Amino acid sequence: DRKNATAYYNLGIAQKGLNQIQLAVSAYKEALKLNPRMAEAFQNLANLYVEMGNIQQAQFHYHKAIEINPDFERAKAGLKRSYELAEEKKKAINPFGRLVNMEELANRTDSQFRPLSNQERLDDRAVIHQIAKDAEQQAQHLLATIREQVSPLISHINACAQASDPRTLAREYDHLSEVVANYGNAVAALTGRMDDLRAHERDKTL
Repeated sequence: DRKNATAYYNLGIAQKGLNQIQLAVSAYKEALKLNPRMAEAFQNLANLYVEMGNIQQAQFHYHKAIEINPDFERAKAGLKRSYELAEEKKKAINPFGRLVNMEELANRTDSQFRPLSNQERLDDRAVIHQIAKDAEQQAQHLLATIREQVSPLISHINACAQASDPRTLAREYDHLSEVVANYGNAVAALTGRMDDLRAHERDKTL
């Protein structure tokens, strides 16, 4: 088993060298199934998780490597770096969500901010509620278009193609073009409402 574990470990190194990250992850996992005391495999797997942005899994595997080998300096350094990355990620989170451009907000001066009155807050909530309601309706319309028109048409076109029915195929393709155009209009409408919401949040922030 240890020989096979080493083979999988070396395969993981090779896959990583070829930038085949998922295959490398699988290889290291197989190595650890065969030899759960292979600290190097835990450490390399942790490095891959860092590269994939999965900091929590990376920290778990760094800890496993250090449990097996308390003097494993590379694993300790990797663990330290993972905590630094987690902290950086936490600081980078936009407290206002994705609707507000934080760079634009940072460039605004304090003089541009003022507290909202109670009535202004109520009015603001009403505007947001209406925009969100409109956006929800547009999204539901999009889903209905996909479910009731686009998907059945595509299935029908595939059936016509397999049946070698060019006349029906051409007619259905024209119909699909019309449906797609309507779908594009619905997407534009939804995008417009989301732009309205972003503009409102940008203007009303703080």
